[in-house]
This record gives sequence, structure tokens and C-alpha cells, in this order.
Amino acid sequence: MPAVAATVGGTPLPGRMRVEYLTRGNRSWLARSENVARHLGLGHSPGGTWIAVLLLAMMAAACVLGLRLLIDGGRDG
Repeated sequence: MPAVAATVGGTPLPGRMRVEYLTRGNRSWLARSENVARHLGLGHSPGGTWIAVLLLAMMAAACVLGLRLLIDGGRDG
């Protein structure tokens, strides 16, 4: 691929720039989703089994609050 200099107002910018584009491949989009997630930064999140426990506790708390709003929401006062 030929090198193309990026310019702003006619002045060339220093450094390098890489442009990626979609091409045909032999893998499906679902098989590529892990790589895409890692490139987006999701692979840099904290790991370990405690994350799963924390997420389950947060989902349970959200469900309890939602049910409470549904049950008590119809009462006046």
C-alpha cells in the first residue's frame, strides 16, 4: 500500500497513521467478535471470578428494586 501523508492546512502531520478496512475472510463475524471486543478495550477490564459474583449481585439488586417498584408503585402514599 502506498504511503499517504496526512496534512492539515497544507502542513504535513508528523508520525504514522494506519488505516484498517474490512476485507473478506474465512471466519464469520461471530468468530471475530472476541478480537473486536479486545480491540475496543473490553479485554482490559479486570478479570477473575469475583466479577461474575459482583455482576450477579448487581442484577439481583436491580430485579428486587424493579419488583418493589411494580408492587408498591400502584399504592398511593
